[in-house]
This record gives sequence, structure tokens and C-alpha cells, in this order.
Amino acid sequence: MFRHKIAHICYPYLVFHTSDKQKLPKPNRRVTWKVGIYKDEPPIRLDDTGPPRDLKTKTPWEVEYDSRMVVSLSTFRDDIVASIYGPSGYLKHLQTDHNARSKFAKWIKVYMPPA
Repeated sequence: MFRHKIAHICYPYLVFHTSDKQKLPKPNRRVTWKVGIYKDEPPIRLDDTGPPRDLKTKTPWEVEYDSRMVVSLSTFRDDIVASIYGPSGYLKHLQTDHNARSKFAKWIKVYMPPA
């Protein structure tokens, strides 16, 4: 939910309801999120907040939630850097795999042509 809305440059839902996701371990959550810099935290975690409570933000009507997705930007940033430069990152993959370099070069020519 969080990545999808950012990737498509639109407003994310303040609260989303999982009622149509009956296969989840705990269906029927009303989930909001909190984004910040939290050292030594997982990049993303889901916290159950207990009984439903009102969202403390300006909305046209009252919105309740009972869970919060917490996104740690500092850990997320570290994970992104490691996925590129780490020992099993994409850069190492390009350095050691001729086929990957060839596909990457083709992609660059198509999607990032010189100005």
C-alpha cells in the first residue's frame, strides 16, 4: 500500500481497511501509518494499537484505525544502499554477470537516452 501510492504519485489513503483480504492472519484491520527516522528499527513494521481510535489529523469526517504501519526511513535508506553496493548487491551482479550488463545497457539506451 505505501510503496504503490508513492510509485504512482498520488495521495495515499489515510486509513485502509483489509476487509477484502480474508487470507491475512488478522483480517478486518483499519490501518494507518507513521513515517520517520527510527534508528535500530526494522524498515517496516505493523503495530496493533488496540481498540479503534480516531485519527488525529484534519479529515472531513472521523476516521478510526486499530493498526499502524511504521516506516523507518533511516533503515529503509540503509537497505536501499546495501541492495546496490552490498556484497550481494546489484552493482556486484553487474560486475560479474555479462548478460546482466548487456540487458542493463539496452535498458539505459531505451529509457535514458542522451539529451
